[in-house]
Amino acid sequence: MRNLRNRSYYEAPAASFARSPTSAILGALVTHHHFEVDLKQRDAWIEQIEDLKELAVAVREGHFFLEFAIPLPRLRYRTTA
Repeated sequence: MRNLRNRSYYEAPAASFARSPTSAILGALVTHHHFEVDLKQRDAWIEQIEDLKELAVAVREGHFFLEFAIPLPRLRYRTTA
């Protein structure tokens, strides 16, 4: 799991994720994002965070990883949760 933590823009156990303010999670995503964040991206992340926080309350024992940087030769790609 250590390698996932190093590559994800945000990670937290489900209980912590559920309690974290949406603005703090969004801030972590924006900070680690390597491209300009437009309003559509910001709004999509906010909606995703709110939906996942509901799930985090239900699962309790899970761990959430949001957005991954995947190193490829001379290119940077990302995947979502």
